[in-house]
Amino acid sequence: MSEELARDSVLDSVALASRLAPLCASLSRRQGAVLELAARGLRYKQIAHHLRLTEATVKKHMQMSQAKLGGVSRSRAVAAWLMFCCRRNNDHAAPMNGAAVQV
Repeated sequence: MSEELARDSVLDSVALASRLAPLCASLSRRQGAVLELAARGLRYKQIAHHLRLTEATVKKHMQMSQAKLGGVSRSRAVAAWLMFCCRRNNDHAAPMNGAAVQV
């Protein structure tokens, strides 16, 4: 990669971070928990079981998260969560010991 491309890539990342960071604060605790579990590779049905929600509710939380993060895809919403949001919202993290997240 040339220096110019590398610089542009860094600038794009900085711009993305500055755009997404404030949006992370708009996510609800439940939306954060859904994104956290999706980031760990769980499917909607598994997330629903883990959080004691219906699968439809989990999908709605994901759709709302995607909308709040600028209408991005599920994979981009999860990536944004991992890169920019979860550091700011560690209280959203869902334990993987089988206990439901209390929010």
